[in-house]
Amino acid sequence: MNFKEKNRLTVHLLNQNGRSDVAVKKPLLTLHPYKNTPEFTIVSILESVKGFQSQGYVIAQCIYHTETKLNWLVPLKDHINYLKEFHDIVQSAHGGAIENAVKAIYEYTRFRINLDWPGILTDEQVNTNIGYLETQIFKPV
Repeated sequence: MNFKEKNRLTVHLLNQNGRSDVAVKKPLLTLHPYKNTPEFTIVSILESVKGFQSQGYVIAQCIYHTETKLNWLVPLKDHINYLKEFHDIVQSAHGGAIENAVKAIYEYTRFRINLDWPGILTDEQVNTNIGYLETQIFKPV
């Protein structure tokens, strides 16, 4: 996804979450002016999952590779409880049922947002954001 589209989606989520004041304060001369927002993180997670999925990975692998690929504010390696929760989410994506895989994407995204951006977005906002992005990022080409 190009940076213009990623920024457009992030601004949509900022507005959807009632955080349009953040969208107005965008700094100039940067490719991703909204990078330091949970909304940008949500877009990045789903973009990454779709990218790995298009390479033939199953959702559990997509989530695992997304975790290792992106730069996070809170690294999992330093937190044994977070590592266990992450592995539980990845395991929940296994089993063949598409519902489990989709649920794992939602769980992983909420997990990451709550870890890196505690208290900024509710789980309901994150779910609504993911639902919107599914129609934008995972739409048939």
